[in-house]
Amino acid sequence: MRMPDDYCELHAHSNFSFLDGASHPEELIARAAVLGMQALAVTDHAGLYGAVRLLKAAAQTRTNDARATGLTPVTAIIGIELTIPRDEGELRLARRGRKLNDPYRGEHASRGWPGELHAGPIPGDHLVLLARDAAGYTALSRLASRGHLAGEKQFPIFERTLVEEGLDEGRGHLVGLSGCRNGEVPRRLLAGEQAAAREAAQRWASHFPEGDFAVELSHHLEPDDDWLAAQLAELAEAAGLPTVVTNQVHYATAGGHRLQDVLVCIRHGATLDEARELLLPNADYRLKGGNELAAIGAGLPDARARSAWEAGIAQAAAIGQACRLDLNFERYRFPGFTVPEGETPFSYLYQRAHEGLRVRYRPITRQSVKQLAHELEIIERTNLAEFFLIVWDLMEFARGKGIIGQGRGSAGDSIVAYCLGITKVDPIAHKLLFERFINEARTLPDIDIDFDVNRREEVIQYLYQRYGEDHAAMVCTVITYRARSAVREVAKALGFPPEAVDRVAKALDTRDASDVARDLALDGGFGWLFDEAGLDMDAEAIPPGRDGRGQTDGAAGSVTRQSSDSPWHGSARPALALPLRPD
Repeated sequence: MRMPDDYCELHAHSNFSFLDGASHPEELIARAAVLGMQALAVTDHAGLYGAVRLLKAAAQTRTNDARATGLTPVTAIIGIELTIPRDEGELRLARRGRKLNDPYRGEHASRGWPGELHAGPIPGDHLVLLARDAAGYTALSRLASRGHLAGEKQFPIFERTLVEEGLDEGRGHLVGLSGCRNGEVPRRLLAGEQAAAREAAQRWASHFPEGDFAVELSHHLEPDDDWLAAQLAELAEAAGLPTVVTNQVHYATAGGHRLQDVLVCIRHGATLDEARELLLPNADYRLKGGNELAAIGAGLPDARARSAWEAGIAQAAAIGQACRLDLNFERYRFPGFTVPEGETPFSYLYQRAHEGLRVRYRPITRQSVKQLAHELEIIERTNLAEFFLIVWDLMEFARGKGIIGQGRGSAGDSIVAYCLGITKVDPIAHKLLFERFINEARTLPDIDIDFDVNRREEVIQYLYQRYGEDHAAMVCTVITYRARSAVREVAKALGFPPEAVDRVAKALDTRDASDVARDLALDGGFGWLFDEAGLDMDAEAIPPGRDGRGQTDGAAGSVTRQSSDSPWHGSARPALALPLRPD
């Protein structure tokens, strides 16, 4: 039997569960290392957006410097939490999102905050899936893509049939968990539907090899948690399914629960008071070590639940050890570039580059020949021939269609890119350094190309047609808040009057939201901002806080109430600080 020290958390949300998770992947990994966790799964809602950052953060725990500090090396497990509409009504709601006239919207729907199109969680049954290996990651990626393609922007749709097909395709490479209270199994138990709950568990388990679907147990000090744990333990025993203990993490440490509350309010366009039923009940949804979780299980009143809990901790450790994924960020994986018979990608690139050399340099100079040979040698050694051919082919398509396009950035340092017609700058004439573009000791290169915005869709469609939908994809960027926007949204969530929100945001001199906390620490809190804006923010004007159980209590004074240590009424701004610039 594995010991609690071997426990691995298998259900956690990072801030890539947008406006729900309150910790960065790096924070979760760092906390897991401190707790001695050997593996941590991040299961963000509907997507794998945080996978790369999670894997890179985990890799940092295995460096010599990290080991020297005594921290535990952490293995990252990639997962996803899906929301599956239960019926046609929920399916229609998922398709259209929440609108202003939606009965779920509530009386404050017209404020026009970020939550205007998403007033509440899209209803449906939750299901947690983990990738055992690279094939499992592929299966999750395919499933996530299909769900997003089936829905509208921001509202993916994971119909049951779509999910079941994805599970069957990834069979043997995925692990399934029954989910939180919003999972079908616990939801039916809470509704008194024991037979239906057991049938649901067995139906989901049928899409996995034996032992790869587990009934999830958790405990967050809610009044019926003891009862639900006993019910789930009984169901798992009757259905012949293993149990697994998770803490359904939404932040790395207990202090993150206040931020998580605010994020939920921003998502729903509501204040803390208005959103109480949407908030997690306490600060218990944090990363916990195995011994702490074992103590919770030992305190369960039902003997069967205690036994299932102990087995669930061991099962979490076993799953954590079984899931191993290495995406290998050190090399590119190309979709395949078709070259003429008898050619290799490099020989074909060599040919095209020398043809371009005769066009670009008239007459051909000794320096240009030498530089081209040097670059081609490095390209061959780094296996980047396909990379250049793919970009060249894209530019050839654009030229053939009369679409304006040009490579930019460090690609302009390459004579190969110049000879292929990717860039228009002669790197020899301008004395540019190729090693700024490709350096074997650093990360792999990329080439940015600007196309005519009115015709870029033609280029995108060509990529899909040329390489197939499974080998071409759109990528996204994550937009973050500017400092003033962040202050506005947080202040709205805390319930400050609109006029105060606007004036305080305009008084803020910081531009980068990530610098707000640093600058406030130097400046003594928000008090000087209120003074600068000419606002008298007395105790009555500041919304009450919530203690660890979700009740109004003086313990929250350090966040929301006037006191000596309140960030709202800190010491005066230091005299050495620069004056505010007029907005």
